[in-house]
Amino acid sequence: ATGAGVVADPEVGLRAARRAQRVTVAETFTPLDRAPYVAALTPVANIAVGDETPWGVAAELSRLLPGTETGSFSG
Repeated sequence: ATGAGVVADPEVGLRAARRAQRVTVAETFTPLDRAPYVAALTPVANIAVGDETPWGVAAELSRLLPGTETGSFSG
């Protein structure tokens, strides 16, 4: 909610996430050269998070590296 005269900033969450992100790369890092197996550990759907909420990297890896396999484990 915003008060009188206060304008909501729709980008505030994105900016906060970018500031919180840390990327480190080991000198021995080698990009993937074949499709990986992604084990997705997913929360049980509830009123706050439904089944249709996309989580994880499996879909994007499948797009970039055809043949990527995934298994979803919930609990």
